Amino acid sequence: MTRRVIVHADDFGLHPAINAGIEAAHRNGLVTSASLMPLGAAFDDAVQRCRSLPALDLGLHFTLVGVPGYPPTLAAFLAAYAAGKLPPRTVADALRRQLDAALASGLAFTHLDSHQHLHALPGLMRVICPIASEYGLWAVRLPLDGPAFAPVSPGRRAQAAALAFMARLARRHIAASGLQTSDHFSGMAVSGHLTASILTEYLTHAKSGLTEIVCHPGAGNTALTAAYDWGYDWETETAALCSQEAKKAAESGEIELMGWG
Repeated sequence: MTRRVIVHADDFGLHPAINAGIEAAHRNGLVTSASLMPLGAAFDDAVQRCRSLPALDLGLHFTLVGVPGYPPTLAAFLAAYAAGKLPPRTVADALRRQLDAALASGLAFTHLDSHQHLHALPGLMRVICPIASEYGLWAVRLPLDGPAFAPVSPGRRAQAAALAFMARLARRHIAASGLQTSDHFSGMAVSGHLTASILTEYLTHAKSGLTEIVCHPGAGNTALTAAYDWGYDWETETAALCSQEAKKAAESGEIELMGWG
């Protein structure tokens, strides 16, 4: 089987500096796909950039945390979810509003993922998949993270393991809705810390079938660090995606870069 790879940037529309990094990593690097956040403060800026990036495949970055009107942190979201404060109808209404806002831009969308991978919760995946299919999306991310090829903190390792467990449970909802997903997934464990060497390892060791590599490029760590306390190094990720080392691995003739569409 052909080794096909989607290099996907999250958080398009969250901040102008993130938007600039994604555009640079697409124009000058390996990013083939990105997901837009209709609730992001820089969504309009992202839409304008997309109009000059016709080859960039677009998805919806469904958001239920970290923006006005929703729990501010992942822990707060999980507490609200466990307490029944985010019932299926509330989630469905939120997804429809965000999809409607995205489609009102006039752009075309092929797939769905989510901020902090919350859609992988089996209860949310059960709600999300039929709506994604109804709106003409054909693919949903399954964040079942593979080897990191880098040291990973115990906390991040535990998060990746918990996410992988949920993803395995949620997989059947994707299939039941007639949607597609990737065969393999990489990048969650090193979110915010993707380097050229790690990206090269991901590309070199990509398995047969379709692999999604998630990344978080940005331009200007100073502004982004002031806005978000995630500990990310957005500039290093942008540099990695545009590096000759990673490009050489991608252009080896053994990998086909593509978008979800």
